[in-house]
Amino acid sequence: MRKIDSLIVLALAVIILVVAPCGSSQAQHYTEENGWFIDNWKDPELSWDIYRGSFIGVPPTRDPVASSLDVLFYDLVFKTELSAEGNCFGMSVMALMMVSKGGYRGFCLPVPQYSGDLYGGAGPTDSDLRRAINQMHGHQVGANALNFIVAIFANGKNRDGNYAYDSFDYYKMKNDPTVVSITKSVSPTDGGHTIVAYDAKEVSGQRRIYVYDPNRSWADPAKRTWYESGNNYIGINKSNGSWSFTMAGGTTWSGSPSSGGNVIIQPLSVIGPMDRSPASLGLNAISSFLSTYFISGNGADLIQITNSEGKRMYKPGTKDLDTNPATGMLNVIPWFPSDQRSRNRRGQSREQKVIYFMLGNSYDALDIDIRNGSAGYHLGMIGGAGFLSVRAYGGGRQETITLENAGSKKPAVILRNQLGAVRYDVQFHQILEPYKRSRTFNLTNLELSPGAPVIIKVADNQQAIEVSTTRSGVQYDLELINVIEKESTTLRRTGLQTSANQRQLIRPQNWQALKADELQIRQDATIIDPDRLERIPQRRIQK
Repeated sequence: MRKIDSLIVLALAVIILVVAPCGSSQAQHYTEENGWFIDNWKDPELSWDIYRGSFIGVPPTRDPVASSLDVLFYDLVFKTELSAEGNCFGMSVMALMMVSKGGYRGFCLPVPQYSGDLYGGAGPTDSDLRRAINQMHGHQVGANALNFIVAIFANGKNRDGNYAYDSFDYYKMKNDPTVVSITKSVSPTDGGHTIVAYDAKEVSGQRRIYVYDPNRSWADPAKRTWYESGNNYIGINKSNGSWSFTMAGGTTWSGSPSSGGNVIIQPLSVIGPMDRSPASLGLNAISSFLSTYFISGNGADLIQITNSEGKRMYKPGTKDLDTNPATGMLNVIPWFPSDQRSRNRRGQSREQKVIYFMLGNSYDALDIDIRNGSAGYHLGMIGGAGFLSVRAYGGGRQETITLENAGSKKPAVILRNQLGAVRYDVQFHQILEPYKRSRTFNLTNLELSPGAPVIIKVADNQQAIEVSTTRSGVQYDLELINVIEKESTTLRRTGLQTSANQRQLIRPQNWQALKADELQIRQDATIIDPDRLERIPQRRIQK
């Protein structure tokens, strides 16, 4: 018996010796085993169902009356801005979630088993997989993900290749997979891209973060050589933190701690789980610590934001965030959609939209410098208690809009018409009770003389609108909308006027039953602190 047992053990040993080397010598490349055999694709528009599946606490239908802030965030940020140029963030995060958990949302390993378009950009064959990736793509604007990035920008580490390398090592030791997001420059309109970071090492004195790029499928023989030759990495100069990466189209994106594009490591523990959107009122704390600003228009651009302390977003004359605690705001960042290639292509006239996220609503004053195109601009802010919007029509210069108490129960706007606009529209949408009661004040066709400031604000506990003028009067049309439990009523009046150096307080006699002939208008002389209007050059830190 012992001789037979010995023969069995010997036979097994021989089998092991014969079989094991065969498997170990044919180790798969990370991308071959864990990357999609599907080409990255574009979705010009994402549905409300995708938005709802991306975040916690979103109502089942797009209802502007019941969930106005969610609808605004969806319309202005999510719907057409996220996937217009690709789904690289969603492809990267979905693949990592499947690898990390052995499968995710009903899709099992291996990742490459799912079919789809490899060359035409039509996306996955399975519509449920497409939907899942779209929803993961939406996680880039989740509250936790945005707050994570704000902190990196505030510390001035957003362009530091060495910081990205060390961050990858840190999360790898914690068994927390990561993606790396890069941008072409510091301008949000120049493009952004997200790829999977799966390894990091030093080779010949150079630091390298090895990546899987959703724009380069292993299944495409022409792109596979990029991986097989070992060129699939972000190269980092250890001595100065500069970095570079060759994009699938052949262009090189690069940066350093003092110039160029961003390179940011994001862990799966932050971007993987479903989170709340910045507009969600399901949890008041979320709404109070993250607000959204945007500027749109053909040729329009946001040049600077300055707070009441004189601190600024950008270093003067640049698009570099001011990260000096003495002079910088430190709580606001421009958003770089992934996969977002440049929108400033020659010959294109598409209106561009630049989005900014601020950590915390500004309940004081913000001076916003805007460069206008010939057609005008749209400036908007979604905050904890409502939405504020300013539209300018015409004019071709630069001007400063002041927002006071934006996102609160008593917001105000100071207009100066430094650009010679033909007219303005101003809207205050106030949430009185989440998902139940709201009020909207629309001032349209607002005409004011260039250089003659006017102050418009919500007053009397959100029951009235106040218009205060200086040396020139204004005229405008007014619309009031009251919403209670999805039922809305509207009041409209045209041709209202406020005389020079007057304060006009306008309110309906009964908000529950709006009638144009019951609109109460009181006008009296006003005294406006001149520093409130002229403080812009005075309070800015000259450093």
